[in-house]
Amino acid sequence: MIFNKKIGIWGFGVVGKAACTYLYPHAASLEVLEAKEPTISDQKLLQEKNIPLYKQENYLATFLEHNDYILASPGIDLRPYAAYAHKWITELDVLQEFFKKPIIAVTGSVGKTSVTSMLSQLMQHGPVRWYTGGNIGAGMLELLANRDEFDAALLEVSSFQLEQCRTFGPDLAIWTTFYPNHLDRHGSLQNYFDAKFTMIKHQTASQIALVPITLLPHIQHKTIQSQLCFFSAQKISATQRNELSPCRVFCLEENNIVLYHQGVRTEIFGDRLPAMSFKENWLMVISTLFLIHDFFAMPQYVNRIYALCDAITLPEHRLEKVAMYHIPAHGECPSASEGVSNHTNGSTRLTTNGVVIYNDSKSTTIESTLAAVQQLQGGSPITIFLGGLSKGVNREPLIKALKDKVVAIYCFGKEAEQLKSWADGSEISAWSFANLDEAVAACIQNTKEPAQILFSPAGSSYDLFKNYIERGTRFKELVKKHYFCD
Repeated sequence: MIFNKKIGIWGFGVVGKAACTYLYPHAASLEVLEAKEPTISDQKLLQEKNIPLYKQENYLATFLEHNDYILASPGIDLRPYAAYAHKWITELDVLQEFFKKPIIAVTGSVGKTSVTSMLSQLMQHGPVRWYTGGNIGAGMLELLANRDEFDAALLEVSSFQLEQCRTFGPDLAIWTTFYPNHLDRHGSLQNYFDAKFTMIKHQTASQIALVPITLLPHIQHKTIQSQLCFFSAQKISATQRNELSPCRVFCLEENNIVLYHQGVRTEIFGDRLPAMSFKENWLMVISTLFLIHDFFAMPQYVNRIYALCDAITLPEHRLEKVAMYHIPAHGECPSASEGVSNHTNGSTRLTTNGVVIYNDSKSTTIESTLAAVQQLQGGSPITIFLGGLSKGVNREPLIKALKDKVVAIYCFGKEAEQLKSWADGSEISAWSFANLDEAVAACIQNTKEPAQILFSPAGSSYDLFKNYIERGTRFKELVKKHYFCD
């Protein structure tokens, strides 16, 4: 389809670089369009391949007209350029066409990074050589250049990556959750749903989709060819079990994960769930391992890796415990255990005197922040940092939901005043600050033992930082600087 064609690469980030590397030997011509100034390494890469780079502000119209196909960075909103929609190609569609091995794709409003990371770590202990990419790990098109080194691919995919796909349908599609998100980009909740649904829409009868049972009302009238499997964090009724009898339904029942299928109940993971991460994440992970064992006909290694669950860790910035300390007298430095991150996702709460600090910068949605707060309930009083951009989602319900769950809110960034106003209306003690540095400094002044301090902004980072990683890293630097007299 794309060989010997003129191809434009719009954006020269992770996706653009990987696309240039893979497409260079195959395209009739390549050119790159970029809004930012290229780095020295970017210039060198393009010069080595003799690929021209154009400034977006000067060349966009010519770029769109000149090329047969255009592969745009997922961060670029293509809606204003609908007249050229017939030219769009995506990294996922290219991967689908040229990688003829099993693919697992994970998407969702909340939980996709954690689930992908957990699966990736567990799968590395088996004989199957897994490539992990997408929003976690390396770029997806890098896989094509090294396809002989891998037996299967595990990909985290976003709605931005999926919305323009025409063919991508993974062998196993995992949809973790669905909540309002990115409405500023997609325009409506339905458009956001449709973008996520794309990967199931293109699946065939031999492929599998694992989705939350809460999505049933949204998909029951859709045309779906793949084998639908459901999961539920709650016990399901006998009526639901009968209605869904042809499907596999994985349920969390206390600390057991059970499978209902064709009237038969099978316990697939019993006794206890590992403390690390939320139970819902473990439900998806264990269900996926079961389906891999069954569907991909891979060697019998799944039972062996169950024993490794306690050893895995989550990526940084997801309810990451970064410090514990005691407030000193007379201005001395705190007595503390700094850098105690063990990614336990709150499994060890502070219930005695002292302060514990969590970095949850990855929480960019209302639901992920509420899940983090819920995980810390039952411990010391919670102080929370909220900030970032709402992405078109009304965050007032979040503030109302935090009443009686947190004792104080420190709002920072572009929407801080609005967040504080809602907190005032809910009679929650709150302060607003233009930046994170000021917010952390104020929190230090006001914190009393015992306390849990949770950095879980419930918004994107782009008002002050380039991504949630930079934001979380800055928070940890401030903790070290202010709390430990650095």
